[in-house]
Amino acid sequence: MSARMLEITDFIDKEKWVDFVATHSEGNIFQIPEMAEVYSRAKNYSPFLLVLVDGSEVKGVMLSSTIKEDSFFGSLSSRAIVQGGPLIDEGVSRADAIRFLESYNRRISGLVMFTQARFLSSSNTEAILQQAGYHGEERLNFLINLNRPIDDVWKSIPKSRRKNIRRSEKQGVEIREMEKKEHLTVFYDLIKETYSRVKVPVADISLFEAAFDVFSPKKMARFYLAWYQGKPIASRVVLTYNGLVYDWYAGTSNEHMNLYANEALVWRVLQDAVEDGFHTFDFGGAGRPGENAGRYVFKKRFGGKEVMLRRYVKVHSPIKMRIAEAGYKVYRKIRV
Repeated sequence: MSARMLEITDFIDKEKWVDFVATHSEGNIFQIPEMAEVYSRAKNYSPFLLVLVDGSEVKGVMLSSTIKEDSFFGSLSSRAIVQGGPLIDEGVSRADAIRFLESYNRRISGLVMFTQARFLSSSNTEAILQQAGYHGEERLNFLINLNRPIDDVWKSIPKSRRKNIRRSEKQGVEIREMEKKEHLTVFYDLIKETYSRVKVPVADISLFEAAFDVFSPKKMARFYLAWYQGKPIASRVVLTYNGLVYDWYAGTSNEHMNLYANEALVWRVLQDAVEDGFHTFDFGGAGRPGENAGRYVFKKRFGGKEVMLRRYVKVHSPIKMRIAEAGYKVYRKIRV
């Protein structure tokens, strides 16, 4: 096998990048050029791309978002998230794949404290990540099969959850797809309110503005708002690519939790996805095994298949990482 050359994103042909991800068995929206564009437009985000090539052929793609929170953490919040990747061609030797990942580690280590690779499904690359110094952490998720009539999807949802969806409709909650960018502020405020409630930092509104501008014209993102008496009370955005609908961000008003708008939003997303011919709804993660936290319970009660995945973490700066972990615990205690 001929030697591979590692190149940074400036040297990759965009069409070949698109084709590689589209034809890869694990290809997903988080590893495409449009996602890199979204990251480049968002405050506190930057895309970082490394590719593996054999001559003119793309053999591997690793797109990460480098993130630094706009908070008192400063540089102690710096991290790289590789969502849905890395993607490496099955024909690449183990030695070349490890060399690819080790090159990424060297290049990124001065920019972030750690890298986290989040696969959307089981991957042959997992063993290679471990050899490159990454350690795995178990995470749960739920997948809903959409390759069936919508009535079958409805019947697979537990009775109690179907009852809440009906209650939401009867109480006058309306679900509308958000088509105007001017509604992004209220859309984002609901997400911000939710993240504040669970004491977790939230991405800047510019991430959602970028996603709306880049993805919506290509039908790769759908933004939804739940309305009650003329007021938005819940929001949700999903990403769509190659038959998969990915649940990305959601938020709801503290004041209107009793209207079950979240349940109604998910049901509307499922209806649209089946109508548009998508095959799978990915709930975007449900926490660690054994936690039984609110998001796990919420997602479980839509009747999807529970799956176990792993996130792989490589710490590039152990000392800063320990300081940041201690600081984050304090942040969650004092956050109101």
